[in-house]
Amino acid sequence: MFKKGIIFTLLAVLFSCQSAHRRETGNPQELGKYIIQLENSLLPQFLSERWSERRLDWIDDARSSGVSVGRLAKLVVEFETEISPSAFRSQWLPRRNAWRAQTKSASSVSQLARLVVELENSVAFNAQFASWRGSREEWLAGVRTLIGDTPEEEASTDSFGQLLIELESSIYYHAQTPQWRSRRPSWIAEVRGSGNDIVRLKFLLLEFEQEILVSAQSPQWLNTLRTVWAQRVRNASTIAELAVLLLEVETSILYSAQVPNWRSIRNSWISRVRALAGPAGDMH
Repeated sequence: MFKKGIIFTLLAVLFSCQSAHRRETGNPQELGKYIIQLENSLLPQFLSERWSERRLDWIDDARSSGVSVGRLAKLVVEFETEISPSAFRSQWLPRRNAWRAQTKSASSVSQLARLVVELENSVAFNAQFASWRGSREEWLAGVRTLIGDTPEEEASTDSFGQLLIELESSIYYHAQTPQWRSRRPSWIAEVRGSGNDIVRLKFLLLEFEQEILVSAQSPQWLNTLRTVWAQRVRNASTIAELAVLLLEVETSILYSAQVPNWRSIRNSWISRVRALAGPAGDMH
């Protein structure tokens, strides 16, 4: 009995170490670099007076070679609390508490990276330096690389809405209609708030596709596939069906209309959508 007890104890310790290793996937220091870049994008007047005293130490903490996901999460929440309420879009206030709770409990680089992108999306254009608009796509592409490292055990928790937002984020602004930039923050908030509401998600998927410029889609899609696809979206009754349709619309988008880094994370995204689609996803 004594030997069995030792064996069970060793197995428990081994399982605990393996679980901790799974939670700490990705490169926290790399994510810290992007978090610092996001902080640098904000105009000083949209940050608290206290922040000027704390900022340099905060940056040192974020770029530390030994920084962990848990430590980065605390630093991101701290940074968010020091941003002036006037810097945020109106949709952020009802989302803020839930975002903070999710950020504090993030256990992997991929989880935290998604929440960092959401924070950036919540900041109004006028609260950031004008130069950020020119470097933002490259920043998003870099953070998405970390999101693309999602382990398989986390992939099962992907929602259709999350995958839809990731696809939308792959498209350059200039490949979408001019009005989309002002509509986009509320659209993202609605997608996140829709859960598994099929009726609402169908409407939001159709809206997303309609706001892509025709010059950013393949001729075959525009000439023969688009009308039928739209009707199938309207007739869909399950998340699995919508996932298949999401795969199809992704193939309609030209490479030139998407950020370069999408090519490196696309296979991971497709695998996650296929997992949501089930057997039908293997056919696409």
